[in-house]
Amino acid sequence: IFAPFNLSKSDTIVIPANKSEFNSARYTPRVFKPYDFNDHNEAINTLEKKSYTELVNRCKRYLKNSGTKKIVLSRRIIVGSESEDYLEIFKHLLDNRNNAMVYFWFHPKVGLWIGATPENLIRINGSDFETMSLAGTKAYSSHKKTDWTDKEKTEQKYVTVFILEQISKKINFIKVSKTDTVVA
Repeated sequence: IFAPFNLSKSDTIVIPANKSEFNSARYTPRVFKPYDFNDHNEAINTLEKKSYTELVNRCKRYLKNSGTKKIVLSRRIIVGSESEDYLEIFKHLLDNRNNAMVYFWFHPKVGLWIGATPENLIRINGSDFETMSLAGTKAYSSHKKTDWTDKEKTEQKYVTVFILEQISKKINFIKVSKTDTVVA
């Protein structure tokens, strides 16, 4: 199922398995070559930055007045590629994101999607399944331990509690592991 975040729209696409094609192959990662997103972030235009700042301020007011505990905002970063060889782009993600689910997906109504996410939505093994609550990000440094603030720990807890509330109605036994830092 592929659906927009705004569920009031009727743009949900259900992809039946019998009409889908799944391809797989073994791949040996090549030498790691990091991409420097800092160069791109500095190039964000002023209008986009102003619009995002206004959105953050609206969310702050909403949080203060509504009793809502958490809102997650995001923005996209469009990174150009010197190549239109989509398989090469996909391989680059495989090489550089070995702790992520890397995907290459196409549907005629929404186009081609290539990406990587550290989140493991669900892993099924027989009648058992595993999911994760992943919240908060920090730049990785191999030289020091990641220190999480109380604010970040609280936000992580909101995500975990929300997931537990959603699945506890349907699950007989739930085991919650300790919170851990994941290198993505």
